[in-house]
Amino acid sequence: SSKTMRDDLYLLRDFLAYLETIEAVRPWLSEAVDIPDLDDGDGVKHYDLDPERVWETDQHLNQYSHGSKEHVTFRLLSRTGIRRGALVGIDTDDIHLGDEPYIEVRHREGETRLKNGPDGEREVAIRDDTAQLLQDYLDNVREETTDEFGRDPFLPGRNGRISGSTIQNYVYRVTRPC
Repeated sequence: SSKTMRDDLYLLRDFLAYLETIEAVRPWLSEAVDIPDLDDGDGVKHYDLDPERVWETDQHLNQYSHGSKEHVTFRLLSRTGIRRGALVGIDTDDIHLGDEPYIEVRHREGETRLKNGPDGEREVAIRDDTAQLLQDYLDNVREETTDEFGRDPFLPGRNGRISGSTIQNYVYRVTRPC
């Protein structure tokens, strides 16, 4: 894709700049690498779910799989817009279900990192119906688990913490046309 080509040219230019510093190539060679501009959206894939389909999917899960890992995963991704990696990193003590419910999204270097590092840390407000869903999940479905760092993941998996690919599989499963 155009984006991949552009990214590879950035790498090539940086490598040539390094070679210039050790005098392995002629000076200023890295400046000869022309990096193309991308048009808006060029090389970037966007798949948006229709809001009506999101609502219907959530209603179906609420009726037939209330409080399941799939339901909680879909609800948090669709209602908060957090990234898959942020969802993987949420612990039970990051969930605050009081009067003004919210989820803490935290960067933990070497454990569960956020895409933007510490700059990506934030508190994400959730609606009361989502807070109730999370409470139902915690009370009735979630298995007590500790990960390799001694933390209690909100969404446990076979090896302690759910994987990003499992989250992706949940979303594929609940949004498939059938």
